[in-house]
Amino acid sequence: MASRVWATVSAWCNIPPIFAFAFKDLMDIHNSCLFGKRAKKIMLGLVITTVWCIWKARNVLVFNQKRRSPQEIVAEIKSRGFAWVKNRSSCKYINWKEWCKHLTHMW
Repeated sequence: MASRVWATVSAWCNIPPIFAFAFKDLMDIHNSCLFGKRAKKIMLGLVITTVWCIWKARNVLVFNQKRRSPQEIVAEIKSRGFAWVKNRSSCKYINWKEWCKHLTHMW
């Protein structure tokens, strides 16, 4: 499930597939992307959001015996990521429709 979420997020962000062997690998993804400073901050925020959403889905499965699909998890990542960027950064120009397309066309 997590690998499908990471594959979908990397395709959405138009970056190479994400393969992480340690948490540090995830926290360094934004440094390997050839983006500007603002885009790297957004990418780091999306990585953190993705980790958190996968962790939440795992807890729902373990404690409530309810399985969430990768599509549901990615939808939550997009929604929470959009809210974070729109309200916590200087990227006020971002709109939902554009956000849900490939991200790289925005930076």
